[in-house]
Amino acid sequence: MITFIGANEPEYSEICALLQTVSTMTGHDIKTFNADRFEMESFTMDDIKNIVFIVSMGWRKQDLWTISESGIHIFLFAWNSLYDPWNSDFLLKLRDKAVTERNYHFAKGINDILIESDWITQRTEVLGMPKELQLESTSRCNAHCIMCEHYYTDNNGCGELTREALKSLTSAFPYIREIFMHGLGEPMLYSDLRFFLQYLLQYQIKANCNSNMSVLPKDLLSLMDEAFHGISISCDGCDEETFSQIRQGLSFDNFLTNVELLHKKAPHIELRMSIVAMRQNITQIPEIIDFAHTIGVEAVQVAYMVPNPVLENDLDCLHHYPAHTKKYLKEAAERADSYGMRAAFPDTTSIIINNKMLEAERKQMEECESVQPSPAQCRQKLKNITIDIISRIQDMQPDEIHGSGYFCRGICDYLLEKPYVDHNGDVFLCCINPAYRMGNVIRDGGLETIWNSDNYKKIREVFYNGEIPNCCMNCQFIINRTLPRIREIKLDEKYYRKFYPNKDFQELIINSEDKGGTEKT
Repeated sequence: MITFIGANEPEYSEICALLQTVSTMTGHDIKTFNADRFEMESFTMDDIKNIVFIVSMGWRKQDLWTISESGIHIFLFAWNSLYDPWNSDFLLKLRDKAVTERNYHFAKGINDILIESDWITQRTEVLGMPKELQLESTSRCNAHCIMCEHYYTDNNGCGELTREALKSLTSAFPYIREIFMHGLGEPMLYSDLRFFLQYLLQYQIKANCNSNMSVLPKDLLSLMDEAFHGISISCDGCDEETFSQIRQGLSFDNFLTNVELLHKKAPHIELRMSIVAMRQNITQIPEIIDFAHTIGVEAVQVAYMVPNPVLENDLDCLHHYPAHTKKYLKEAAERADSYGMRAAFPDTTSIIINNKMLEAERKQMEECESVQPSPAQCRQKLKNITIDIISRIQDMQPDEIHGSGYFCRGICDYLLEKPYVDHNGDVFLCCINPAYRMGNVIRDGGLETIWNSDNYKKIREVFYNGEIPNCCMNCQFIINRTLPRIREIKLDEKYYRKFYPNKDFQELIINSEDKGGTEKT
């Protein structure tokens, strides 16, 4: 037997110690190798029959599927024990027993193993339940940000998560580790926040959220310190002028006061920062990283602004300014690295820039019309829009799900780990794609029923067959290649052109050609 071990310390030492005990008890010689140096091509089929591959839960997810397909048997290591992902009956009994005994810590751990088991065995009808949940507590917001529909909707049609909807999710709570209060609204405005957090704590679930930090419920800070794992503060500028220009209706000074108070009264909450990059702030992104460091932020995530036809803000989107995007995101990444700050940035490695491009973009940015339509003008335009871009929610039908023709190898993590549920209890694939409703937890018998519905099984099947599903074609995670379980994606010019209609930018992505004086990364 040749055993390959993929693990980080101290798991590596623990696995070796466990195997040494097995060797002593059975009299079998067990040879161990580091899995990071494993090269499948160097083995024959006869060799593969004698290989056991042992990996810890945190090992590279992209490689597990390939290894499993080769015929090598994989074991998962957790709690100083080895688990066979193919022995699903044993794993399910362990999980059910833990739930009955209210040992939620162990139930969540076994559920994590079941999720990896679903991934390794490519099940479309999965055994694992979600370990994370994106849950919209409220769709109401007190800001009028220039890139958001709240700029013109004035909270019309907004609502809150009811206790009925929350309790309809309860059967999944023993398996869920974290709930992200994520959606269209400001979570700190949720009127039932105290009950919500206390309810999660009963099931040992940690809360996370995005917040504009304009409101901080001071009477709940002690409870928040216990219930929250992290809060991602939304901030798109490091001074009053830029901050107020983008996040209209909010006060920069109030933002700073609340962040300081949160640090003082809830020190166990990890502070992160979400930044929406656009024309108005792209040159300031490196300074925002400096600012994030000074106020105690531990991680940052930068995302591109998405155009909204009602707001007429396409010229604020960074696909018009690739050279500036590359230059300032690279500098921002370097600063985050110098601070030891965890950071996620859009991929700009295929963009080639030169000084001529930077100068041309600078002039274009200066000449760009910065006057935004008024909220009243936006509401009037909204009445006249007939294309399916605003009223976009529709019930998913299995016969409408098919491959897009674009190749990928792997599956979206959201289909195995973390659905999105809005304040009405409607279930969607993810927060990026609130277009296709998969079901409703109140109407359709809870999340467990929806999780293995024909819709979900069909979408998983399309991914496992090697294609991006048609319903996932607008996914920024796919475009930026940030999904851990997808190993390979093949996109062409036609695909990119759908999202980046500017021809010059398109040529930069597809052709990566330059006439000289370039910088490559």
